[in-house]
Amino acid sequence: MRINKRIMSAVVGLLMGATPIMAAPQFKYIEKKETTNLAEGLTHEIITSFTSDGFRGINVLKFNLNQSNLRLVPLFNNSTTGKGMAVSKMVQSKNAVAGVNGDFFNYKPFFPLGIAIENGELITSNSDASNPTPSIVVGKDKSLTLGRIEVSMSLKVGDKTVPVGMVNKPNNYGSTGIYTSRWGQKTRGGKVNSQSEVAIENGVVIDRLDQGGPMNIPKNGYVVNIKDGMYVPNVGENAEFVVSGINVGNIEFAIGAGSQILKDGKAVNTHINISGRHPRTAIGFNKNTLDCVIVTVDGRSIYHGMTTADVSELLISMGMTDGFNLDGGGSTTMAIKNVNTDKVDVVNYIESERAVANGVGVMSTSEKGAPATIEINSDFDKIFKNSSKQINIKVFDEKGNPLKVNQAAIAISSSVPATINGTWFKPTAAGDATVSVTYGNLSATKNVKVLDTPTALLLPKDTIALGNGGKYKVPDVTAIDAVGNRSTIRAEELSLNVVGGVGTMSGTVFTRNKNNGNGAIEVSFGGAKNRIIISKSARKESINALSNTTGLSATAQPKGARASLQRVKDKNSHAVRLWYNFEKVTDSKSASINFKNTRLPNDSSELSIFVRDIEDQKLTAKISIAGEDMDVDFTKNQTIDDFSEWRAKLPGENGIYLKSIDIAESEGKGTKGNVDFKYLAAVVSPDTSKMFKNLRTDFMDHLRNDNLNSSDIAIVVRGTKASAALVTKNTAKHKIVSVLGGAVNAKNVTKNRITTDNNTIIANFKNNKGGLRATNINQWNELLNSVKTSAASNVIITIDGGSKDELGLINPIERKFLKETLEEMVKAGKRVFLITNLKHPTASRFEEGVRYMNINPAENEVNVLNINRIGDNVIYGISTKR
Repeated sequence: MRINKRIMSAVVGLLMGATPIMAAPQFKYIEKKETTNLAEGLTHEIITSFTSDGFRGINVLKFNLNQSNLRLVPLFNNSTTGKGMAVSKMVQSKNAVAGVNGDFFNYKPFFPLGIAIENGELITSNSDASNPTPSIVVGKDKSLTLGRIEVSMSLKVGDKTVPVGMVNKPNNYGSTGIYTSRWGQKTRGGKVNSQSEVAIENGVVIDRLDQGGPMNIPKNGYVVNIKDGMYVPNVGENAEFVVSGINVGNIEFAIGAGSQILKDGKAVNTHINISGRHPRTAIGFNKNTLDCVIVTVDGRSIYHGMTTADVSELLISMGMTDGFNLDGGGSTTMAIKNVNTDKVDVVNYIESERAVANGVGVMSTSEKGAPATIEINSDFDKIFKNSSKQINIKVFDEKGNPLKVNQAAIAISSSVPATINGTWFKPTAAGDATVSVTYGNLSATKNVKVLDTPTALLLPKDTIALGNGGKYKVPDVTAIDAVGNRSTIRAEELSLNVVGGVGTMSGTVFTRNKNNGNGAIEVSFGGAKNRIIISKSARKESINALSNTTGLSATAQPKGARASLQRVKDKNSHAVRLWYNFEKVTDSKSASINFKNTRLPNDSSELSIFVRDIEDQKLTAKISIAGEDMDVDFTKNQTIDDFSEWRAKLPGENGIYLKSIDIAESEGKGTKGNVDFKYLAAVVSPDTSKMFKNLRTDFMDHLRNDNLNSSDIAIVVRGTKASAALVTKNTAKHKIVSVLGGAVNAKNVTKNRITTDNNTIIANFKNNKGGLRATNINQWNELLNSVKTSAASNVIITIDGGSKDELGLINPIERKFLKETLEEMVKAGKRVFLITNLKHPTASRFEEGVRYMNINPAENEVNVLNINRIGDNVIYGISTKR
């Protein structure tokens, strides 16, 4: 987190008063965990948690301080502590196994707020010795010292004592500072605040400059930048740097932490209190067992973030007694070294990696032994014949250390006919295959179901808007066979053909030409095909150019926060500047540009706005649908000059009103500043659902009969102009009726969200906010605890409304969890239907046992999904009524 000099004292000051504790999530839906060995005694755990508050992505490093081959190390820019560095680069340069960002830091001038010590060497001191932030100290004997540590420093020259205020930090505050080789090769110079500098090597003053230029820092010594009025030693005098309060020589690791949030098993919050839900970095200890966890929590875009109270509870759940909140927000980063590539990968979700002041790393000194075990870590258990997948393995020694894999030493064989090319496996016949992998004298096997031919291809995106010269790389696709098995087909193995003369293919890359019409890329594999519509560039319809403040107003929350608007010049145009002042605010805060009665165009899929001077602030828009407010998050799309375009996905409804554009800033107390905005527009995507339908192959279901006459169950989808009377006329004899696309009042129409009838359960969910959870947090609770656990053998789920994303759900994690939940019902012996009414082509598919149906009638029509139950079996059909 960046803390400006003008507010540093306010931030570092104690905030021991009552801290608002946000309520825990009402529901905890799903949690998934995945654990990997990084080194002897060190594991990396990935936790994806889905609650009624949203999605949490958590990465955890776990080890014990008594593990002899592991130790904590502070990470720094290896050139100078006076400049930041990305965590991944610090981990790489230190040759650490893994690391996270560390202490909070001041931005101008740049320095960490707290202390840092490595193996008896003081790297940086506390910034405010009289009121230090908490510190984490691990002794060479593995003892723990946690909390505030008051350290005093001085330079002793004979009988004279010169107080020292800082070590390896910019000395702008009139105190005496010491600079070691960790600062760099030269000091900042004695001209800063008219100070003198003396160089000390091996305890003797070797040079002195009064108000001079930068001084060379001795390799075996240090330079003292002495405050005006203090005693300045002369060349030849003996001098000793003395630190009291801690024995630096006995310390293996120490680093400053913004706030202690867990003490003796109880949640607390001291010092820097960053309220609200944000990305977090934390470290926890069990003082009794010396277990240690290092945690990052994602909190941007698709992830919800945590409060410090949430993080305290998380650490408690992991068995920790004490914990600290490190720098977070845009700084939150966990990086892990890949043993096979020798590169460092960022493993948590970030929009871009930021330079930070320091970090916390984990080093391993374990000597790696000979390969002892291998694991096949390829994540597939199904593959279509004539498609290929790479067989990857992990190799470990007897201590659990991961070893670099010699790809040339991998040998693969298959029990079914297959082409093996290095580590690539391409079966040429269907059947149940056993894939055997040998590595030296080690072996492992994997059972793989080789599928025959697909009947349908599922695309991640079925419409691309491109202008002349625009390019699009066709992605991998999901293929589905006649009985619902799915597997991914690599883009390189697809047959790609351009229809409509709108461009050319080069490998998997399409380039649009000057043809201004609509066309498609026909995608096919093994007889199944689909199409990617190539449309004209999605139309941007201006909502407000934001060239002046007419019709706009500014507000700020909570009480004490202020905001105002100003028209500012920007090259050949103007922009609106939102001024905010939060200097009197300690809680979460926001500033808003408010709009009056601003209706978005129909078929708006995204909001677009150009922004300048935004850094840690969270950018959102408040919209209203049918009188209900919701927030949508912006993410950066592209940078043009000094402005960046940000986009926010909309939930796919018409009749959306824009209420405000908001910036929220909880990282830092008492800040003020401004953000510039211009060119607010709606991205209007054309409806392509009816285009090039002949280029699709659809699933042919043996249970389907469109000539079916039914009086049992009807799922009705209304066109936008279809009357309620048309629905009742065609469903009057049905026992149970569910309606999507508009309410209908009739005795047989379900009124409740959950309806159970004999061997069938029907769940009718709403999606007018881009997600089931976002629309109503009870829906997921009912899906898991009423529908999934039901004894019914037939499960019919309808979702009314949704975005233009797959299944109408904006968040990809929610889509994944919904599919997995439905597939778990199938494995439990249930027959599962999911019906949507999205603006996609009317189509059905049978995927891993789940029947997915999207029904999209013409505006004056209703489509009726008739379902007849015959004992525990069902047949169904779809009819159109006008």
